[in-house]
Amino acid sequence: MKIIVVALNFFPEMVGCAKFTSEFVNWISNKSNKVIVITTNPFYPEWICKSNYYNQTTKNNILIIRCPIYVPKNVTPLKRVFHYISFYITSMPIILFFGLKKIDLIYSMCPTILSFPSIIIVSWIKKIFFRKKIVTWIHFADLEIEAAFKLSIFKNKFLKKLLLLYERIILKNADLISAISFYMLEKIKSKTNNNKRIFYLPDFIDIKKFNNLKFKDNANPFYKELSIKKEKIIIMYSGSINEKISCQTLVNSIKNLKHRKDLVWIICGDGPKKLFLEKSLKNLENVLFCDFQPYKKLAEWLDFGDIHLIPQKLSSVDFCLPSKLLGILAVGKPVVGIAPKDSELGRILDKFGVRLSSEESKEMSEAIVKLVDDKELRLNILNKSKNHIKKFHEKENVLNNMLVEVKKIISLN
Repeated sequence: MKIIVVALNFFPEMVGCAKFTSEFVNWISNKSNKVIVITTNPFYPEWICKSNYYNQTTKNNILIIRCPIYVPKNVTPLKRVFHYISFYITSMPIILFFGLKKIDLIYSMCPTILSFPSIIIVSWIKKIFFRKKIVTWIHFADLEIEAAFKLSIFKNKFLKKLLLLYERIILKNADLISAISFYMLEKIKSKTNNNKRIFYLPDFIDIKKFNNLKFKDNANPFYKELSIKKEKIIIMYSGSINEKISCQTLVNSIKNLKHRKDLVWIICGDGPKKLFLEKSLKNLENVLFCDFQPYKKLAEWLDFGDIHLIPQKLSSVDFCLPSKLLGILAVGKPVVGIAPKDSELGRILDKFGVRLSSEESKEMSEAIVKLVDDKELRLNILNKSKNHIKKFHEKENVLNNMLVEVKKIISLN
């Protein structure tokens, strides 16, 4: 089997979609004759591209082709659209060139859905002129169009109708459709008539790297590295700092608890909203800002936090599911997050942490204090969350089940 993977983000980026796609490619390459990855030069989450031109590298049977892309210095809604369109333009000739060769499957990660027309064109050309079938597959890590309007990144009603029409056309022309959450699957099913080609593909994690942490002298090495006393309680936000995060809730919660000298707040990551957080919290001594940690240290880093925060805006919860959540649960740490009760994130938070029903900072502060002062509750969550990840998100199980599902659906085409 020969596969093309089209993805906006890929290794060495290891945040969000890039991590999923990179691990997916490495795994599927062992089941395939050839994997061709068409992606961009690394730019995320700093939104800085150090080398922005066409280039290619080869690793075993994986060919990686990187395309230039417009990377705005200041990320605005309009500039983000140009950013996505630029990848569509620069990747199109590469997709056409390799797609018209002997290829069995083209997989595309969403975001961004704007790249998929090139894949459809390849499929049509092969079908009409070569009488050959190529299977097209789109995987949703979030429903970016609906999320953009829900978050008020875009507001024009006519534009929304136009983009949703575009989305329906894409869904109609994809042979396979998958998503990381059941909520997304139901939304997708409401937009297409052929539900036989839609399946659940959750995020996955290599639990061996997260479940069996052992430290010298029984202490996480980050205590020494960051000069933090072991007696302190670490409250951590680790991830992209973007429009999906209720930054004001986070800021106010930290200020509400500034009298608690036993707490240390760590904000790890990057993104367009990081500067706002730095300015808002610059006078607080117990707040540390850290860069993203390398993947080989991720398990130790997530374990370093005693309590993790997922301050998603209520308007974004249904359209995306934070990938970092798996790592947090795999190391057995409780989570305080914002989500409606009946949402996928909400159900997870009710089991393995504290779910907040609003973006009120007082509610978040009270939830943090509840977990800080109840060590037994934190230990109880540890065992439950580890077992949950092992049962439903272990990497080999998820991807083997995926391969069976894909082959089954391919056989129907």
